[in-house]
Amino acid sequence: ATYTYKGEQGWYLPAINELKALHQNISLVNEKVTQVGGEALNVASSDYYLSSTVTRSNGSKCFHMLCLGKGNEKTQIRSNTSFYYARAMKKVRK
Repeated sequence: ATYTYKGEQGWYLPAINELKALHQNISLVNEKVTQVGGEALNVASSDYYLSSTVTRSNGSKCFHMLCLGKGNEKTQIRSNTSFYYARAMKKVRK
């Protein structure tokens, strides 16, 4: 809620449905991001991005992640370990 990058505030970790929408529009998003000097999102088939969506599974926190390249969703129980990416997002209107 308080993440600041290069003097900009308002960054947040996207919810699983926002990541799904990003997946559906990834080419357009990456085109626009690079046009304004940003770094395109990595859409390699094995890269899962963490969302802010957390549910309960058998009494444990269950984190939701999405592979931006393929649109596959997976969940991870807190007691397990895995490797995943996180990328803050910011809504920008021009």
